[in-house]
Amino acid sequence: MAEKLAGLKGALILSINDRPEVRAIFERFEMEGATTTYSISKGEPSKVGELIVSGGFKGG
Repeated sequence: MAEKLAGLKGALILSINDRPEVRAIFERFEMEGATTTYSISKGEPSKVGELIVSGGFKGG
């Protein structure tokens, strides 16, 4: 996915699980960590880390 995104003409914003391996894959992009709450399950809502990946690209 990172290779496809790097070739885009334009800009992008991607929200994805914040995990060390995800940060390594998208290291060439701008990243910002965030916390969100998932509440769709029957149990208690849980706070999880999200990674906001963004950038503007010239494409190829």
